[in-house]
Amino acid sequence: MRSQFVTFALFAATVLAVPIRRLENRAGRIIQRDSPTISYYGGPLILKPEVHSIYYGAYPTDTIAKVQQFYSFLTKSAVMELLIAEYSVPGKKISYGSVAIPLHVSTNVVNWLDDKNYTRLWLRDLVVSGRISPTENTYYPIHLPQGVNASLGAAVACVDFCGYHGTIDISDIPTAKTKYLYYAIIPDQSGWCMGGCGESPDPFQNICGVSTHEFAEAVTNPAISVATGLAPPVGWYAAGFGEIGDLCTMMEGKLTDPITNNTWTVDRLWSKSHAACIVPNTSPKDSTKSLTSLTETTVSTKQSKKLTSPKKKSTTTTKALTKAAKHT
Repeated sequence: MRSQFVTFALFAATVLAVPIRRLENRAGRIIQRDSPTISYYGGPLILKPEVHSIYYGAYPTDTIAKVQQFYSFLTKSAVMELLIAEYSVPGKKISYGSVAIPLHVSTNVVNWLDDKNYTRLWLRDLVVSGRISPTENTYYPIHLPQGVNASLGAAVACVDFCGYHGTIDISDIPTAKTKYLYYAIIPDQSGWCMGGCGESPDPFQNICGVSTHEFAEAVTNPAISVATGLAPPVGWYAAGFGEIGDLCTMMEGKLTDPITNNTWTVDRLWSKSHAACIVPNTSPKDSTKSLTSLTETTVSTKQSKKLTSPKKKSTTTTKALTKAAKHT
């Protein structure tokens, strides 16, 4: 059952969270579902996305290398072709992205990142200190190691959500080069999070799925957290349903890199042309192919899952707009 939080009042200081989910295998190519109307409301898009990953705390160096490799693939993959083809608008053409040298923050760390009381303040401090320099094209996914968790209002990672992306207005910082900072929280997918946000026995593949979801939504609706209604700065959004990843929450697929032959798990995204959730299978070297879905897919339905979190209880059935107090 989809939670109905889509009202003008709740857009203020909102970030979007992927709900906790379990997955089960099902057959099928293109996954049809209710046909929402997704509209562009005039807000910013990330036109030339630059992924500036931040690895927090004791994040394993070998996993950092793998995640960086995934982002290098993702920003040149068929996922980007879908975003370019279907979510560019006149005067705002999305293009392939790039991956910057990551930042590994391993000192003065905490074991719980609350969005209001820690994450937003900490990111602002990184801007003030010059450790990060946001532009209109930068995207900062914050990858958490095992043993470090995050919260968004009353919602807790791996209990209520799998990840979220948000926006911070940094226009009051004198050295800021842009108005907004775009970021995401990507929790570790091992430990008690295992199995809640992906079907793979490999936590890394589940990280890839969550990372795809948040990246695509950040590109197409980066300023959602500072919106106050269905108007700018909202980008692409389906009232009553959510963003292009929300429409396909609990659905995954696989993409294979034709250069390295690595196979990656990606979350499905909404295709306007198909009116369906798809994993596109074109590649940058073969852009004449039509966007279709792969035959190897997984679809999820909500099942109960008992987790050992010290804080939260029941899980959500869909990704919804989650309340968070406004914070500069």
